[in-house]
Amino acid sequence: MTTPESAPAHAGARRSPAPVPRVPGTARHRRDESEARTVPPVAGTARADALWWLIAVAAVLACTWLYWDIAQTALAPRTPWDEGHPMQTARWIAGERGLTPVSGSGYYPGWAVMIAPVWWFTDDAYAAYTAAVWIGNLLALATIAPLAAIARRFGVSWPQGIAISAVVMMFPGRSLLADYALSEQPLMLFYALTALAVHRLWEKPSWGRAAVLLAAATGAFFIHSRALALLGTVAIWFLCFCLRNWRIGLAGAVGAVAVWQVVGPLAEALAETVLLRGYGKEDVLLRGLESASLDLFAKVVLNQGWVQALGYLGLTVVGVLIVALSTMEELRRLRPGIHTFYLGLALSAFLMSTIWWTRGYLLLPPDGGRRFDAWVYSRYLDNIGAILSVIALAYLLRQASARLVGLSALLFVPWAALVVFWVAPSVPVWGSTNGPANASSVLAWAGLFPEEPFTAPLVPSLANQNSFWLWATLAVLVSLGVLALTVRRPRAMVVLVGVAALATSLVADPDQTRYPPRNMIAAVESVEQATGQERMALDFDYGCPPEHGPNRAVALNSIAVWMSPRNPHVVETQRDEQFTADLVMSCEHWERAEELGARAVVGRPSYGYRIWVLPGAVQDELAQQGLLEGAE
Repeated sequence: MTTPESAPAHAGARRSPAPVPRVPGTARHRRDESEARTVPPVAGTARADALWWLIAVAAVLACTWLYWDIAQTALAPRTPWDEGHPMQTARWIAGERGLTPVSGSGYYPGWAVMIAPVWWFTDDAYAAYTAAVWIGNLLALATIAPLAAIARRFGVSWPQGIAISAVVMMFPGRSLLADYALSEQPLMLFYALTALAVHRLWEKPSWGRAAVLLAAATGAFFIHSRALALLGTVAIWFLCFCLRNWRIGLAGAVGAVAVWQVVGPLAEALAETVLLRGYGKEDVLLRGLESASLDLFAKVVLNQGWVQALGYLGLTVVGVLIVALSTMEELRRLRPGIHTFYLGLALSAFLMSTIWWTRGYLLLPPDGGRRFDAWVYSRYLDNIGAILSVIALAYLLRQASARLVGLSALLFVPWAALVVFWVAPSVPVWGSTNGPANASSVLAWAGLFPEEPFTAPLVPSLANQNSFWLWATLAVLVSLGVLALTVRRPRAMVVLVGVAALATSLVADPDQTRYPPRNMIAAVESVEQATGQERMALDFDYGCPPEHGPNRAVALNSIAVWMSPRNPHVVETQRDEQFTADLVMSCEHWERAEELGARAVVGRPSYGYRIWVLPGAVQDELAQQGLLEGAE
């Protein structure tokens, strides 16, 4: 009987693919250990190879077009924190100083480092933001390459690997990010590079490959603090690797801990350079833990798993089952390897995401406001879901196991039942999705979200206001059924999955309104033109009370970036700080205006703020030209 070592390699093969799971009840389950590995694929006919290359090229082109289409509305930052802080940090890294500080808890600066060179060529915020969006999208498309290399290691050919990777990158959890300048795209790339580095180290242990693995994990951690889950998984996996090579394993584990201790503080220090209050993710986490409960945690666990199954139409369920079964086999042989890494990564990322989003003050806020996205937050796990989906498709292409798909469906049913009948009845489906990228994996079903609140609890049915949960669950089961029916027709299966991914992304793509502070920018430019001064000094009143400045944080983060090359000075009047500039950005209905003798520049407000002019020569000149409200 042919073994991987004796099998004839197809053209271009350089390694044996990763072991695949023994699915209970199959012939493979009954084979001995030496035959529990996938045999490298034998070269197909030239026509078959050409068809796969055609599918691969079509998938990449479709993915590229999809990202371009979705990005057409990316005219300004949609989220002033996740996008605004990295954009401002990038200006600091590019060498600018005296920048306007931004609000929020801050983000690690890896993404800011990547887009910093943009500010060397322009000080126009619109141009810089557009460039950042497309840098992110190019990195997202580049992620197809390492994903294809991972798929290759599960026994598929290069065109097959490229095709399934491009298809997976078209699902809403990945594609809807094309509308933003977020760290998610480079983070996904570094997750894929880290996973690929694990494969390479396992194939041929060496100090160089261990260093590459550690570098890839470090890059991911420098981009986003939640990649601590990835770094921790790498550290533990290195310890497991000691069973194979104790020197490399021990050095790698120590190196990962060192990265955590060194890179973490460095990243926080860089993040704080443009933060008004300093880096504060730990404070957010502690506040969340204080408002959490076991009941809420269990519900978030169920929802986050269900959302990933929905976002990739069941592929993540298949992927999790594959790595879980294979991990059991690896541990049985006391040889934790590739699949142990994937299962560890999935579990650690899942745990981090659920702990972060078990926040009672967001899920059940005392003021009655409701955020639906907090219940179905998918962004923190969408990158893991993508990798698991690539593994699932690669395995199904090689093994054609309808039984595995059926077992995945059977495992999904009780999980989904708990979501539908225990969690869903009390979830505010009508609530805000806040930043649509937060819940990309469910937005294809937004047409089923009710516009008006209903009386909770309301058990979902196919016809009531809470029907979303039931219809979405049925969609996952139908998708798994289609996979099972087409698994022996691999090209048809991949094409159908690609069509489904493209269609759900087009349906999910929200028509987003962007809110750059155009009105305040226009007011400032009109003042500068009237006075003949360029880049006039500006003060930003951070003391507006909530009833007059409810969008204070949004306004600050937006003008900090969008007023470039101007850098408004933040004045905290609640701390008795005084204005020093002629122009002040303050509340639309500023209570101190009469006291200070300030007059508003003609124009509409932005975020409840407008431009005011304090008494002096500038105010007199603008009044003469009729540019102040109330001027005669």
